[in-house]
Amino acid sequence: MALLGEAKRKATEGRPSKETVINIDNSLPKHNTQKDIAKTAGVSAGNVYKVEKILEQASHELLTAVRAGEVTINLASQLATLPKAKQAEVILICTFPRHFLN
Repeated sequence: MALLGEAKRKATEGRPSKETVINIDNSLPKHNTQKDIAKTAGVSAGNVYKVEKILEQASHELLTAVRAGEVTINLASQLATLPKAKQAEVILICTFPRHFLN
C-alpha cells in the first residue's frame, strides 16, 4: 500500500493544488498575445499565427523565399506542413524562373 501512495505522490508532484487553482485572481486583464502583436504590426491575428507556424516548421529554403517576398505568408503556411525536403523542392520549382532569368 505504501508503494501505491508513493506512486500517486510522484504522479502529482509539481502540479498545483485544487486550492491554488481555485484562488487564481480572475480580475487580472486577459491578454491575447497574437492579437496584441497583430495590432502593433498592423496585420491580422491570423497572419501572426501563420508566421509562428512558418518559423517553427519551414525549411531554410522556404524561409528564405518568404523573406525575399517570393512566397506569400498564406502559401508559406500551407507549404510548411509538408516535409522539409518537399518544401525545398516546391520552392525550387516555384522560384526557378526568377533565379534563371536574373
